[in-house]
Amino acid sequence: MSASEDGEAETLTRQHAYEGLEDMIVEKVFPGGSIFLQHMPVFGRQSVDGALAAFIDRVQGEFAKAWDEACQQKADGEACGFWSRKGKYTVFESKGSLTVVFSAFEYRGGAKSANHLDAFSYTRAGGPLGLSGLFADSPKALQLLSDYCAGYLAKKLGKRFRRDGVKPEPANFKLLVPVRDGLAVAFPVSRVAPGVNEAPLGVQVVKIPLDALKAASPRQGIW
Repeated sequence: MSASEDGEAETLTRQHAYEGLEDMIVEKVFPGGSIFLQHMPVFGRQSVDGALAAFIDRVQGEFAKAWDEACQQKADGEACGFWSRKGKYTVFESKGSLTVVFSAFEYRGGAKSANHLDAFSYTRAGGPLGLSGLFADSPKALQLLSDYCAGYLAKKLGKRFRRDGVKPEPANFKLLVPVRDGLAVAFPVSRVAPGVNEAPLGVQVVKIPLDALKAASPRQGIW
């Protein structure tokens, strides 16, 4: 995790209090001890809880299908290898939004491992909140996000940085977290520094002050 340029620690591991939040564990154990385990928040809002549960259900289904297919390829009598996927979540809040960030580590035997990061933002009323819900001019917002992140990461990562990972395209900015007085953007190392060992660098987080995004007309009520 990284800190913003002004020295304020802004990471994606900070838990914000949310009144009435309940924790639920989704767990499935497979023959031989392989396991899927994911914590998820329950807010008591059907639209939000249902969407988050559907995401976890999909991820669990994909994991189970891949594990089953790998087992079927084993020779008769050969044990299935040990797989695991274990995840947690963090809730972030701004004046008019809440964001759930799921992080998970997945191991599929041998050297096959991966870190996963997914973010889902909602309005206080429970509606989904995307880039167009954050800014009146979303194309302008993408360009501003791209320029700011490119400058920050180029300075931090040096020659390892690849600008393709922060081009002003929606696919590069899926991990947006409205935070106090700004927006945090997270990037897997594989997106902004492909080929670099992910372990020592971790997820790259860029905290962008709201002032730097004013030209995109931030929506009133979010911050």
